[in-house]
Amino acid sequence: MSATLKPKKQGKELPVVKKDTRPRRKALKKTPSFRISKVLFPTDFSESSADMLRMVVNFCEKLQADLVVFHAYKIALVDEYMPSAMVDSMLDEGEKAAMEKLHELTSGLETSVQIDYQVKMGFTAESISEAANTSGADLIIMGTNGCNSLEDRMFGTVSWNTIKHAEVPVLTIPEGAAVPAFQNIIFPFECTDKDLEIIQFAVEIASLFDSKIHLIHFLLEGSVVNKTILDKINHRYHKEIREEKLQIQILADKNITDGIVKYAEGVSADMIIMVTHHRGLMATLFHMSTTRNIVLYSSVPLLAFKAE
Repeated sequence: MSATLKPKKQGKELPVVKKDTRPRRKALKKTPSFRISKVLFPTDFSESSADMLRMVVNFCEKLQADLVVFHAYKIALVDEYMPSAMVDSMLDEGEKAAMEKLHELTSGLETSVQIDYQVKMGFTAESISEAANTSGADLIIMGTNGCNSLEDRMFGTVSWNTIKHAEVPVLTIPEGAAVPAFQNIIFPFECTDKDLEIIQFAVEIASLFDSKIHLIHFLLEGSVVNKTILDKINHRYHKEIREEKLQIQILADKNITDGIVKYAEGVSADMIIMVTHHRGLMATLFHMSTTRNIVLYSSVPLLAFKAE
């Protein structure tokens, strides 16, 4: 179920433009732009939910994006002999209670951001992923409280499982963390063409927050740096961002997770960007376990991309 805080304004009708049939030079291939027009914020109504919501709203204001506030609710165990009318009543009551809590959570906000509401009965991570798809969200922002139990260690937290299921990028912000200013963004990159799309996104975020981007590459034993990719990065992005705002570091560290965390601490990073797929050296550099460890044990916000 979904609800809307206020209706969207209708856009102005665009004038008809005649097609220009004059021959043109072939345009240079551009790196795709990541346009974030809608953010999904799943909440569990914990004590930190209100603070996290204000943080997300500020982020949406910067991006000029709409916001969907979401909650996955559960009902008491249903007996197979229970009348269907009783089950339907329990579902309706759970849905109504969840929707009321969402409206209560946002009641004190003063913002120009359009806020929609969605609730769904089901498992949290899967429901969040489905809500992102049905709402058309381009980004999920959610809190994480780390790995606090044996169950978390065995099966993972809601935030980690959301990263595994979601088809859109997921930004996780550790519970109790200071409001991230996104002044120092780290992207541990593999030094391939696939990295360029993620770097483009980082550049666009940096333009909003006046951030410094740290591209770090871990040089494994027996490997060499792909100078062609480094030249592409320097040539393409130093036209869009000042040289001092885009730093490239080549590091040697056998433990990738420790190396990322150590570097993050050294530059006071307030965002780490990771890619969660397996291809070539990705099995070592960007193994899912590396991202999982950053999510569960790091105090730095993490933006996880699922690459093709």
